[in-house]
Amino acid sequence: MSEAVLNEKVSYIVDKVENIESLITRRLLEDKEKNSLIEELKKHLIYRQELDKGAKFAPLMVEILKVMDRLKSDDIVPSVEFINSVYEELLQVLSLNGLEAIDNSGLLNPSIHEVISVVPTFDKIDDNRIIAVLEEGYLLNNRVLRPSKVIIAQYQSLG
Repeated sequence: MSEAVLNEKVSYIVDKVENIESLITRRLLEDKEKNSLIEELKKHLIYRQELDKGAKFAPLMVEILKVMDRLKSDDIVPSVEFINSVYEELLQVLSLNGLEAIDNSGLLNPSIHEVISVVPTFDKIDDNRIIAVLEEGYLLNNRVLRPSKVIIAQYQSLG
């Protein structure tokens, strides 16, 4: 192969590499512009969500304030019945706004239960069964707000 042909091929390859480099540089600049726009849009959406939260939770806050007013009333006599009544009223207000207690009957579900302690059992059928609830857990709009803290039975073989 002659030197002229070789130089021509090298020159062709150098041109191709320069074209690829130019293309990559343009794409990177375009990506930076797109990422900048995406970040700006994210900031705007977060701002809108924060505004919407205030409007969304205002009715809930009004209902909670009514319960608080009931607690401050001068004509109340603190009693177990009164405390239970206020508790139920507050739970009802929260449930109307998407809060629900986690079902703690049956077997452990790691996505909604947090195991605090384990008690051995020799009956295989009781393995991972919830035997006590130390702290109630709650879902908010079907998402775990707080897992239930539970004690479970764990199977131990005799042999």
